[in-house]
Amino acid sequence: MYSKTTLVVAITNCQIIRCRLSSSHKIGSAEIAAYLRTWIATLARNKTIDFVREHYRHPRKNLSDRILVDLTSQGFNPAVECEQHGMQVLVRNALAELAPQVSATSFRVLYLRSIEERTVPEVASELGLTSKQVRFRHHRMKLKLRRLIEVLAGDTCSGGGAEPSD
Repeated sequence: MYSKTTLVVAITNCQIIRCRLSSSHKIGSAEIAAYLRTWIATLARNKTIDFVREHYRHPRKNLSDRILVDLTSQGFNPAVECEQHGMQVLVRNALAELAPQVSATSFRVLYLRSIEERTVPEVASELGLTSKQVRFRHHRMKLKLRRLIEVLAGDTCSGGGAEPSD
């Protein structure tokens, strides 16, 4: 736990204290030994209490091997993080703008299917629609959301239009 140098310094300090006590106070070696034992016991007790408190207040958990592999393989990429944040803001703005333009039921279908990732039967039973209606509304809402995101992003190349001719 401690390096050799640390132990040597501690022993040297104990010897220096012992020499100073014996020469200045004219105390016998038994009294010095008792004083040093008490002092070392107090130091050990205080260090142990500090150690226990530190580990109680700031517990450390070992990461599993799978998590460590995921952490090292992906890494932090500020450009990707910035792009993802920008896309999240864009989608939130598009959803906020889309909500008043469509019926509450259609918006709820989009929310339940895309955000909460519920199945078609779950959404249908909750909203009182058929599975076919849920699929149709979800498809239409995705198209409207995609167009709105393209408009907000200023993207005119949606990939579905005609290619410019040379």
